[in-house]
Amino acid sequence: QADARWKLVQKIQRAMPATATGKKIALLERVTRADAAALFIEELKVDALYDRLLRKTGDAALRGGKTPGDAAGRAAAVDITDHPLRADIEGVLRVGMRGLELFPDGTFRPAEQVDRASYAMMIEDMLLRLTGDGGLATRFIGSRSPFPDLGPDAPWFNAVMVVTSRGLMEPGDTRTGAFAPRQPVAGVDALL
Repeated sequence: QADARWKLVQKIQRAMPATATGKKIALLERVTRADAAALFIEELKVDALYDRLLRKTGDAALRGGKTPGDAAGRAAAVDITDHPLRADIEGVLRVGMRGLELFPDGTFRPAEQVDRASYAMMIEDMLLRLTGDGGLATRFIGSRSPFPDLGPDAPWFNAVMVVTSRGLMEPGDTRTGAFAPRQPVAGVDALL
C-alpha cells in the first residue's frame, strides 16, 4: 500500500498541477466529464489557446469546424445549472472538444466517468487543432492493432493509436499489452 501511494505521489510531482483544481483532480481515482472539462479549461487553458490560434490563423477548424458565432448560438447543457464546475463545462462546450460534447438529449452528464477511449479522443482532438495536421484524424485507419483488446474497426482506434504512438497514453495493462479502452481514467494519469 505504501509503495502504491509513493508511486502516486511521484506521478503527481511529475504532472506538476498548476491550479488548485488540477491538484484536486490529481488525487481522484476516476475522472468525470466535469473534471475533464475543468482540467482542459483551468489547467491547460484550451479555450484561450484555441482563441489565440483562431485569431492568428482564422481557421474555423480550431473550433471543431464551427465559427465563433456558432459556438455562441449553441444551447447550454440542461443538467449543469447548479454544478460547481459549470463555467469550465461551458468553456469546453464553447470550444467544441470532441468527447466532451452535449448528448442528443441536451445533457452534459457531468458525473459520468471518462473512460480511456474517450480521453484518447479528447487528446486527439486537441492535437489535431494545435498541430493543424488534418492527416492525424485518419493516419492509422487500415492499420493493424497492437492491442489485443482493440480492433482496428473501433471508432476510437485512430485516437488511441495517435496518443499511444506519441507516448501520451500507455497500455492500461502492461502485463498483457491491452489498452483497456473502457477502464476509467485516474486523475493523475489525465494530468500526465
